[in-house]
Amino acid sequence: MTVENLPLWKELVDKTKDVSNLSNVKQLVHYAAVLLDRVIETFPRYTSHNQKHSKNVIRIIGELLGREGLKKLKDFECAILVLAAFFHDIGMVYKEKERNKLIEEEEFAEFKKKYPEVRLRIESQEELPKDITEWYCRWAHPKRVFRFLEEKKNLLEWNGFYFGEELGFVCQSHGEDISFVTGGNHIQKDFNGEYDLRFCAIILRLADILDFDRSRSPKDVYEYLDLDNPGTTGEVLSREEWLKHLAAGGFKLINRELYFYAQPKHPAVEYGIRRFLETIDNELKNCVKALQYCSRDWQDFKLPDKISKVDIKSQGYIYGDYRFKLEHGSLLDLLMSENMYMDKYVFVRELFQNSIDAVRHRVFYEEVVNHNKNIKDELWIEVNDWRDKNGYHWVRIDDCGMGMDRNIIENYLLKIGQSYYQSTDFKAEILSYKPHGLREFNPISRFGIGILSCFIAGDRIEISTRHNNSEPIRLSIDKPHGFFTLQIKGQHKLFKPNPMPHKKIGESDYRKNCGTSVAVRLDPTKESGDFNLEALLKKYLLYPNIQIRVNGKSMFESLDKKELENVLNNYEKELENFPQKSQYTYTIPISKLTNSNLELDNRLITAHNNIIVPALPNFDDYFFSLGPDFIYWTGILLLYDKLRPELSVSRDNFMKFDWNTYSALHYAIFKSLKKVGRVDKVRQNLNIFEEYPGKEDFMFGTLNADPLINNDIGWTKEKIICVIKVVLKTSQDENQAETFIYDDTVYSADQVIEIILLDLNLIEVRDFVHMDRDRFLHINESNILDSDFLYGDSRYGGKKFAVKQLIVSTLLQMHFNIFFEARSKRFFIGDNSNSIKLNCSELEVFPSMFFVPYLNSDKLRIGAFPLNFNHNFSKWLIRNANQIMKKYPRIFYSIRQIFAGAIDVKKIQEIVKAVNDHVKRLYTLDRTIIPRMDTVLLGEKDFELYVEPMEKLLNDTSEDIIAQMKERESKIGINFSGW
Repeated sequence: MTVENLPLWKELVDKTKDVSNLSNVKQLVHYAAVLLDRVIETFPRYTSHNQKHSKNVIRIIGELLGREGLKKLKDFECAILVLAAFFHDIGMVYKEKERNKLIEEEEFAEFKKKYPEVRLRIESQEELPKDITEWYCRWAHPKRVFRFLEEKKNLLEWNGFYFGEELGFVCQSHGEDISFVTGGNHIQKDFNGEYDLRFCAIILRLADILDFDRSRSPKDVYEYLDLDNPGTTGEVLSREEWLKHLAAGGFKLINRELYFYAQPKHPAVEYGIRRFLETIDNELKNCVKALQYCSRDWQDFKLPDKISKVDIKSQGYIYGDYRFKLEHGSLLDLLMSENMYMDKYVFVRELFQNSIDAVRHRVFYEEVVNHNKNIKDELWIEVNDWRDKNGYHWVRIDDCGMGMDRNIIENYLLKIGQSYYQSTDFKAEILSYKPHGLREFNPISRFGIGILSCFIAGDRIEISTRHNNSEPIRLSIDKPHGFFTLQIKGQHKLFKPNPMPHKKIGESDYRKNCGTSVAVRLDPTKESGDFNLEALLKKYLLYPNIQIRVNGKSMFESLDKKELENVLNNYEKELENFPQKSQYTYTIPISKLTNSNLELDNRLITAHNNIIVPALPNFDDYFFSLGPDFIYWTGILLLYDKLRPELSVSRDNFMKFDWNTYSALHYAIFKSLKKVGRVDKVRQNLNIFEEYPGKEDFMFGTLNADPLINNDIGWTKEKIICVIKVVLKTSQDENQAETFIYDDTVYSADQVIEIILLDLNLIEVRDFVHMDRDRFLHINESNILDSDFLYGDSRYGGKKFAVKQLIVSTLLQMHFNIFFEARSKRFFIGDNSNSIKLNCSELEVFPSMFFVPYLNSDKLRIGAFPLNFNHNFSKWLIRNANQIMKKYPRIFYSIRQIFAGAIDVKKIQEIVKAVNDHVKRLYTLDRTIIPRMDTVLLGEKDFELYVEPMEKLLNDTSEDIIAQMKERESKIGINFSGW
């Protein structure tokens, strides 16, 4: 299809009398056509936006106008339509240097402001992610047309007048709201006294969106189907597969009626097509209405106002809304039922949680942005309960927090499951404070369902709120299933807000100060006379660091830091005097506080941001095992911000700690034990929990992100890495000694002067290794994560957890190269500046030290030791780990789990078969993951059993060396059998 054969072009040629005008148009069309073929450089996955699309737009314009409409067009209007067809998408052309500097463009700041999630995504990125680049370029392209027109302004003349700006606005209008066409002076209906550019803009919009057939699958449909995120349709659909699914014949205009033809082969594709047609229907209606803003010549022009979908024929299935749907009323009832929560008065906790978040947010804002360091002393939370004159029982909570605006109420408070504090809006707001100071704010609220808990015991909610940047608001919620009354000051001048219930007198005006008040009326049909406000607050709150007044009097003293330090010091002194015998229990670090209302009773009371969380399960297992002694711990655990336990949706059940919380908890207790001289044995077995609550496998990527591990603070400074120094006689001088060097030498007993175990921190190990980079330092095998501890083994009666091994293995993998010498079955440490690097992103989905390079062996695995990094299978698995995990997660987890335990001689054939079955399955599913199966398949020859007795620690062991080790063991408490 050539542009010269299209009706609109022919009309232009016939009506243009000035040859220079037509010549200018032809040169501009050629200039744009060449550039449009470069759109694919920026948008390789997008549908056609090249000159073929431009020609389709010109063809569709001719069909929309028909013979009579084309005749009515004036010469310049024809030129504008032709040029707009070629220039409207030219803003999608970017030079490479422009793509590299997108973030510096003025429009990018506007883009970030409009889409908060963009700012969050790019904050921690060194360069713009590809999808953000495409999103921004597409968003900005309508306005970029002016840059290209500027380069050819000498051709933008018609009968002597310049029309570059007018053409630019017509092109820009296809990406703007219809009001851009009908309002303002951007696009005139009588340009130069005779040309209707508004009508041209309307026709361009329609022709652009109607270019929808099998030759050009619109990005809008691609996005509707969410094909960039496989899983929503139950399949992994690439763009090519999407094109196969879409069998769209496109639009046909018959007697001014618009018909769409398609033969989709999948219901998800048909659903996407129909949704996109709804968008086009709305555009048709808007354009028909917009005709009234055009000149009289076009106001009565008949445009199609809807699309007939009768010719969409489903291929091999019955189309319908066959998918899971939520029944709104039933879902609300479920979330408001007593079965959801263990306490029918849980709304008190939920409202207090919201108030604490709001006040902490206000403190954060005032301190960081306004530098008001005393604001915390000025803020408070007040709670009252009373019976009104009609006998109804009310509970009201007032705070001086940030308050809510209309956006928060409409898009978060009233949208179940949408927590404002977990939203991109909130995160972007916090990020905007960053220039004022590097601090973080982490709220309690997570799920966005707390407000519904009010209806478990109540039947009415009244809210009065004022955000610090907006007008005050009143919201009345009579019943959860009905409509609510929203009032905003200044928008209802003849009406006062509904009175806000209060203990003393109803408030008849809007809130004056920043903050929120929530009043809940208890349902008399659910009352049982057991509501006790003070008891509930003591049940839910633990040492809140905000002033709290309950029915007019202060309640809850804050946790005094100086007093806490005194209590700790007293307990440390008591610990120093305790005999080191197993019959004593060591309390770490707090047993009671003088101003506490809690009776601990050997319990661990845990709170996050001062809201008490459920007790940890199986408390009897929470102790340190220190050889013959045990340290049971009890007291108060106050967690803040990011260090928080994972709870059930109702917050009634403890689920797990994430790794950062778990690591910080261990580190705090580790530091406490150092002060009382008990840390030597804790280094050996650093486990608060004999069995980890949550049963989660922590991978290298998770531990690598731990600030106590990846910074020069925390664990990196602690002496928890055990290395072995072997002092030997030398041939030159028997009085000289040297550190053990691995060089295939077997040392006999008469060569060994002394074996020394050293507990070093990371920096000391690094210095030790750097002394001679050609030498290896022998490390204690107990540093390496034993897979039986990580994944569980029946010998231990269930899943065990080795915190020390997790931490040390991660530190070693991050900073050194660890080698496994197959003959001596020993690990050695080397500098990581050489060619082998085991700290890559592909390894983040495996446990730390899951792979180690072998020396003197080509086996994949020996015994229960890590896998050989140099084996072909390991290289393949590491290289494809992220792709397999993303596309076939169950296969990936199964392969990883197979190598979790030690190799059992009776099961080696089963292991080989299980792995090979997964390999064959992947080969069938995806040849990009396994191009050749024979290079990945395993055999029994790839494994070596290792059942050497634990006592044989060196290749040549004598009774003297064994005795020396045992003596050393008794002195420092290191169990050599654990090597």
